[in-house]
Amino acid sequence: MRAITVEHLSFAAEGKDILKDISLQLDGHQFTALIGPNGSGKSTLLKHIYRLLPIQSGQIYLDNTPLSSIGLNESAKRLGVMSQFNRIDFDFTVWQIAMMGRIPYKKSFEGTTDYDEELVRSSLDRVGMLKAADRRFNSLSGGEQQRVMLARVLVQEPEFLILDEPTNHLDITYQLKILDIVKDLSIGIVAALHDLNLAAMYSDFIYVMKEGRIVARGAPKEVINEALINAIYDVKSHVVLDEAYPTVTYHRPKRQALI
Repeated sequence: MRAITVEHLSFAAEGKDILKDISLQLDGHQFTALIGPNGSGKSTLLKHIYRLLPIQSGQIYLDNTPLSSIGLNESAKRLGVMSQFNRIDFDFTVWQIAMMGRIPYKKSFEGTTDYDEELVRSSLDRVGMLKAADRRFNSLSGGEQQRVMLARVLVQEPEFLILDEPTNHLDITYQLKILDIVKDLSIGIVAALHDLNLAAMYSDFIYVMKEGRIVARGAPKEVINEALINAIYDVKSHVVLDEAYPTVTYHRPKRQALI
């Protein structure tokens, strides 16, 4: 079975424990969401999976092979990453950014193929950015840039897609469109999400993090409930369960008297 397995992963920085004995498994055919408040360790966990941070303690496996023993170029083919920050220091076009998804497949000075060109064209079209192919990436809005970065990942043809707040800069229309695209890819997805309703709508399985630990796990209907939301976020809510997924509404906090 295609899977990413994390075993007893711990990480500390500047004298603070960020991840504390994390163990989980990401199914290669499921959409898995990570939820939890800011500072709970979601992004740090993902950065270990896509090898931005070194492992201090524990192990990560890709299909039963230690991730650390897989070449960087090979893991770049198999693991696609879309983060919430898209700073590009050079003035590339949208087309050039999307074509970068083919870099792991190329030898030095190897040119593009007809297959590469068609893959870029179809991926940009899929995210609604084909008409902007000749525009400069840095001229785009944050939401447009995020859609181009998704196209780049699609061009990469990964086995797993790692998303760190993928809808951060998008209006609700494109939040839903991007998650629809991702959901239909038939590959393993792991996404850190703040919006509990989006997590409930799109994920097959959820891990809940707080203070560097996994504190709950299960299907959306098993995990997203009023007691857990109160315990994790210190927020009162109302959760409605239907046949598809739970829906969350929040209670406004009581106003505190000014002193």
